[in-house]
Amino acid sequence: MRYLLNRLAIVALVFIAIALSGCSQSNGDRLRAIQATGVILVGGIPEPGELNPRDEMQIGAEMELVRKFAQSLGVQVQWQYFDDAATLNRALREGRLDVATGLRIAVPSLSTQLRDPKIAFGPIYEHSPLVVAYKRGQAKPRRLQDLRAGEWLAPSDLPSTLRGSARPQSGMLDSHSALARLSNAQVQASVTTANQLRAMRVLFPRLGQAFPAGITVGSVWGVPRAHSQSLRHRILLFFRAISKDGSLAQIRHANRAHLQSLDGAALQILQRHQRERLPSLRDAFVAYASAPNITPSLLAAAAYQESVWDPHAVSPTGVRGVMMLTRETAVEMGVSDRRDATQSIQGGAEYLRQLHARFVTEVKPEDAIWFALAAYNLGRRHVLNAMSSTRGRANTQHRWLDVAATLAATPTAAPAQPLVLDPIAPRRKETALYVRKVRRFHDALAFTNRRLALQAK
Repeated sequence: MRYLLNRLAIVALVFIAIALSGCSQSNGDRLRAIQATGVILVGGIPEPGELNPRDEMQIGAEMELVRKFAQSLGVQVQWQYFDDAATLNRALREGRLDVATGLRIAVPSLSTQLRDPKIAFGPIYEHSPLVVAYKRGQAKPRRLQDLRAGEWLAPSDLPSTLRGSARPQSGMLDSHSALARLSNAQVQASVTTANQLRAMRVLFPRLGQAFPAGITVGSVWGVPRAHSQSLRHRILLFFRAISKDGSLAQIRHANRAHLQSLDGAALQILQRHQRERLPSLRDAFVAYASAPNITPSLLAAAAYQESVWDPHAVSPTGVRGVMMLTRETAVEMGVSDRRDATQSIQGGAEYLRQLHARFVTEVKPEDAIWFALAAYNLGRRHVLNAMSSTRGRANTQHRWLDVAATLAATPTAAPAQPLVLDPIAPRRKETALYVRKVRRFHDALAFTNRRLALQAK
């Protein structure tokens, strides 16, 4: 009997060991599970230049970084979108995400964040100073000591160094909501990062920087600590590699260049035209968009840059209508009346779709839409000429920002050669600016619903 009981005890221990081993594998090596399923679950908060809202163009610095990381693992990305940092962090702590992007921690005081019992952080891949933002047209604060509690906001998704008595009485606000409240003149100032203020001015163009807060914030990815070791190690190696080869800087610049030197007045006019002119055209933009590359927001942005959504617009060269079609392009696209807004949008959308379909096999895929817009404005032949003239490292002619620099460059004649006037040269410069403006307007339109929701809080 004793022998039998000993045997049963040994068998039971073996089963327990196997069960614990399986549990350890499922909980402790999530990376292996990700690669087995072929999908990585990633969460983020939409922000201009970083991550577009659901159902918009799949572009942005964070989106491209995640896509590149997933490719290094040999898996696909499944995005989950969140309204604020609190719900994003909750999903991460509960293990409903593999990775959360765009988290911010204080630098160099990392000890508090690193002690989070349920979240482990990857390496800091970007630094940005904290600044105090204000609304232009109101009194510009000079220092925090001049503001009383309740007059300024220190958002809950930023490091706690500056938070305390200034917490809003209505509850903790994230950065986006705090900037919306500042834009509505409900407070006099709000703390944010310099990078975030630059991006959010697409939505709130009257915001500006009052003064630096004297603290630096680092951007990181987070993973659930329960299965962080191998996944976190791969994230570390990934950022180390893309920092070394320069692709991290290239991705940031490619997705943020259009946010530099924003024209606040032009964006305010856009918001007025959204209320006055866009409603009568919205159905056509939705009907003739071709996702995922030519979304209604992108199509509307191109039309706004072309005609300010005026069906009767006419240029000195004879192009006309909402999409400013030439007579030849209109005939090719089956448009009989360029002044008819619906026909113009249908023809312009089809022409842009055809241009995109040709460029998508010739250039960096995520840049194809910018090449297509340039060709829409300048002509495909001239864009191809600019591509062939682009010099530098391998494949620079396939990256939009490199070709845009070629378009924007002032041509110079060799000393021994007579100066030959190039009638298309001024238009090449305009085309580089044209694409940049379309992308700004696209961001403003793509985030319109989010802006209105934030302002309503």
